[in-house]
Amino acid sequence: MVWKYLSIAFIVIALSVGGVWVAHGTNIYTKDKVPVITKDEMFGTESTEWKPEFHLGLEFAGPIMAASLIITFFSFRKYKKSLLK
Repeated sequence: MVWKYLSIAFIVIALSVGGVWVAHGTNIYTKDKVPVITKDEMFGTESTEWKPEFHLGLEFAGPIMAASLIITFFSFRKYKKSLLK
């Protein structure tokens, strides 16, 4: 019975990390700052300022989702084998 709950928990983890990755813009690399373009009204010039903001990238989200799905696969197999006994 523990394997069933472990499987469900890791599916939820994989889906939530994937959802956060999609919500942050499906970036390949993790960004810790984003550019903010400000326009000077007086002179009409534009400048870029960097605002600290975290965007999860695939370099961290991918391995977390892959490991979660692998653990889900093996725990689901273990759960199915325990039902056959």
